Amino acid sequence: MVRRLANFVNDKYPKITSLLDLKKERTSLQWINYLNNSGIRTRRIITQKDTGMTYEQNTPIANFFSMMYEDLLRYSDMREEWEKDKWDIRNLKTEYGLLYNESKANYYLDFSVIKNVTIRNAFKEY
Repeated sequence: MVRRLANFVNDKYPKITSLLDLKKERTSLQWINYLNNSGIRTRRIITQKDTGMTYEQNTPIANFFSMMYEDLLRYSDMREEWEKDKWDIRNLKTEYGLLYNESKANYYLDFSVIKNVTIRNAFKEY
């Protein structure tokens, strides 16, 4: 997957210095189009054994660009967790001893869905 992503970036964006220089949504669509044109499946059908219901989802390689972009963004952001619009509770536990239910897979508080910046900051401060 890394090799394919490197080939895609070298082909489409030879002058960029970081994936973070790209617009995520636009580049994700180009990535999926690139994979489809290369004959690589980007969607698969899943059937649930117990109910027999089927649904369609992206393949792992189709999600790879977005995953890499999000990971780079998260690891390169050196601000305090409180300053970010998306808090990782695991980091707050490590840095400030904040307790949370570790058996749950939900460990993000995402304030970016609040469009009004004043209200968003008030919620974060609260």
